[in-house]
Amino acid sequence: MDHFDIAVIGFGIRGLGLITANPELRGHRVLIVDSGRRFGAGAFVRILSESNSNGSDFFNWVDGDGPYGPILDLASVRDLRSRADCFDLQLLAQALADAAEFVRATAPSHWSIARDAVAAVDLPTDGGTTLRFAHGRTVRADRAVLACGVRERRASAYEAVLSSTLLAVPDEARAEELFPGARRFTIVGTAHSAFSALAKLSALGVEAEAVTMTGRSPVRLHYPSYDAYRRDGHPVAEAVPDPTEDVCPRTGQVFRYHGLRNRSRALFGDVSQGRLPVRLVIDPSGESTRREIEAADVVIQATGYVSDLPGIERTGRRVVTAPVALCDGDGVLLDADGRRVEDVYLMGCDPYPYKSRFTDPTVQYIDRGSAVLAALEAGRHANT
Repeated sequence: MDHFDIAVIGFGIRGLGLITANPELRGHRVLIVDSGRRFGAGAFVRILSESNSNGSDFFNWVDGDGPYGPILDLASVRDLRSRADCFDLQLLAQALADAAEFVRATAPSHWSIARDAVAAVDLPTDGGTTLRFAHGRTVRADRAVLACGVRERRASAYEAVLSSTLLAVPDEARAEELFPGARRFTIVGTAHSAFSALAKLSALGVEAEAVTMTGRSPVRLHYPSYDAYRRDGHPVAEAVPDPTEDVCPRTGQVFRYHGLRNRSRALFGDVSQGRLPVRLVIDPSGESTRREIEAADVVIQATGYVSDLPGIERTGRRVVTAPVALCDGDGVLLDADGRRVEDVYLMGCDPYPYKSRFTDPTVQYIDRGSAVLAALEAGRHANT
């Protein structure tokens, strides 16, 4: 059985970030596996929409003088990083794919990078991990990092179109062909994916008067600082930030990762000010949402994501069953009872979506890699 120091499960933005932020991993035996068609790009390759981030937010974890420095000179990466505002997610997909190809092409000979699906991660009683692949192959690794990304969850049993599915539809398509006879549309959710769905419906030819947006919580907007928030005017439907919980301790930004920016923010402004006649319902109880769903011809669900993990098993029993994967401060995965799942790390947004003001994916790539490297080093000393 092949044996590696570390197995990185997932080679999308999270796995790529972990690898490129920690070039010291090149000194270890590394296995990288991903089941997608395109290393690096992940789900972004399917989403025909704009980002809620700015292009300049990406790849700032790469050391320009290190072995991955040439990534910053790739044309697609330069183009992405030059965007001080929103951008087409296809550009992000291309930049990630090009960066992943650089990693693959320059990988040390003791690395293995494979396109494969991990069915489960077993936890042997003597420590470490065993990866079981869909076709039956098994591999041992002293540490496993779950960089598998997220999947959109179905919030209830009603029939709905997931926002990720809608956002994969080209703007050139027509609503009357996709949703024949539909006259009323309800978008469940008020985060960026919901306003992206609103923009997509408009591009498909749906009139604003035919759309209702409903959510349990007021709409969160991004601000560069709490002072900027206090200086601005605020509609009733906007969330009021808690200066203790909702202000990033590193940057001072308000709703740094939750808040609407760019086009989504502008759409909310048009809706809240009546310039766009979309009906916006803030409904903490869920009763109005239920009525809107029942009255709609088409329901678009844009209510969040959960970590997309393989089975984590010990002696044939699953040890992680919570709908949202959690980890401790070192990134060690926690089971459903809050206990550490030793030798397994979570490389993602924990919990997802960003419920903690301290969750910073860019910094997390370095922090998580440092924790994994320290554990590998400690294990090496223990063995000698």
